Amino acid sequence: MYNGEELQPLELQYKDYSEWMRGRNLESQRNYWKEVFKEEAPVLDLVTDYPRPKIQSYKGAQV
Repeated sequence: MYNGEELQPLELQYKDYSEWMRGRNLESQRNYWKEVFKEEAPVLDLVTDYPRPKIQSYKGAQV
């Protein structure tokens, strides 16, 4: 590109990578993460500027 040089043709393209990814067997990884997250996540009792409400709410605001 600089000095009038040309790029070499690509041996692999993204479509080759995506086909390789689609053909992989990820069952062992799926089983690992299911085992890691099988228990419910604990509630983090972090210090805040205000007390935590008794009933959880998903109300939010925008600025």
